[in-house]
Parts: sequence; C-alpha cells; structure tokens
Amino acid sequence: MIDAPLYIANIEATLRAIVLANKVAKMIDKKRANAIAVSEDADGPINYQYEIISPITEVSRLFNLYAPALARKHYNQITEVISTKLEDNLIEARSRIARVVFPGLSAKQVNAIVTKPVLTQRVMRQLLRGSSPSATASFLAITSNPQERRRVIDEYFRRLRNVAYTSVRTAMAMVYAQVNGQVYDSIPADVIGFQVLGILDNRIRPTHRARHGTIYYKNPGAGRPGFSQMPNPPLEADGSYAYNCRCTLVPVFKGDDT
Repeated sequence: MIDAPLYIANIEATLRAIVLANKVAKMIDKKRANAIAVSEDADGPINYQYEIISPITEVSRLFNLYAPALARKHYNQITEVISTKLEDNLIEARSRIARVVFPGLSAKQVNAIVTKPVLTQRVMRQLLRGSSPSATASFLAITSNPQERRRVIDEYFRRLRNVAYTSVRTAMAMVYAQVNGQVYDSIPADVIGFQVLGILDNRIRPTHRARHGTIYYKNPGAGRPGFSQMPNPPLEADGSYAYNCRCTLVPVFKGDDT
C-alpha cells in the first residue's frame, strides 16, 4: 500500500504549514505591541490606519514569500514516494520513472498555484471578515482614554491573529491539494481512485472520522462512492471549506483496494 508513506508526507507538509502560520501569528503579535507603544508614547497625531492595515498586507506578503518553496518541497517529497511505488510495480529505474512520469513543477506553475487570485483574495477576505480596519482606526483616532484604546487594539489584534493563523493554514492546504493534483494527473492509468485519510485524534470532526479510509472510485460500481462524492481537503465534496482540516487524499493503485 502507498497510503502510509504518502500519509506521512502530507502530515509533514501540514507541520510546515503550521510553522508558517506561527510565523504569521508572531508577526501580528509584534504589530500589536508596536500599535500599543505608538498609542501610549506618541505626542502628535497617530496614523492608526497604517497600524491597523499593515498586518493584513504583511500576512499576504509572508504567504506569497514562503508558500512557493513549501509547495516545491511537497511536490518533490510525494513524487519520490510515488516513484518508489511505480518502481516496485513496473520494475524500472526510479530515476527514469521520475523523469518520464513527473516532469517537475516549473517556477511558473508553482507561482500560478500560490498566487492564484482566488486563493490570495480568499485569504484577504477572511482577514477582513468580522473586523473593520477603517472603523477601528477611526475609533482609535477619536478616543482619548488610553485604557480604552489599549482594549480596542488588544481585541482587534487578537481576533486578527486567530483568523490569520487559520487562513494561512487553510490556504497552504489548498496549495498542497493543487500540488497533489498536478502529481496525480501525471500517474499512469492504473490509479483506480483515491482514499481519504484523517488524523484520528479528539480534534477530528465526527464526519471526517466517519469517512476515514473511504475509497472514491474513478469508475464506481454498485455501492461504491465516485469522484462526485469525494472531498479534496480542505474542500468538502460540495465545495465548502473545512477550516483547519488535516485530512488528505492518497491515490489507490489497481489491486491495493483489496
């Protein structure tokens, strides 16, 4: 079975996404400290608009800066796993399989995945949801009470930090899903479907626990689910988002479903 090494590769990719999300969270913590210092120490007019908006633009910058390297690392890792599997099946040299089946992701392809407008826009929309940077900045500008200013800054940055962490993790999961799609599209026709695997701890959603191990078939027979019912984590089968989803899809080769 190929599920174990691919599962490990996807877990490692998730851990790298968490490292990036933590980097974003730490950046927001620094911005929060700076905003508080500015509000307490400045003598003249304060540009609260900049202090409030700058973390959001910085989240997008960090994502676009680090995501391409993470995407390429994930691509190399899973192609190595699948090359080994094909080598076992076809009794050919791994280097030849890797060269012929997996042509490699060009920088242009990686950038197209990472900077895909819908992905970047989704991150920005999520960051702006539930908060109004302009309204927050305006309120801070007219509030003379320093305790009230600090309370508003704390609340705004705390909310932004939580949303940014979740948004970056989910965006990286989307990047990995697209990279997986590029790899799986290169595999020969003896892939009969995909199996969804979850992390079976107390944080997994009940519905995701229930579907763990399910195989979705390219040509489903009676009683077998097909691709129309298959999730593509973090996307559900209906296209909705499962934020912080840690499930993954792995290809199933002919004979492995037994």
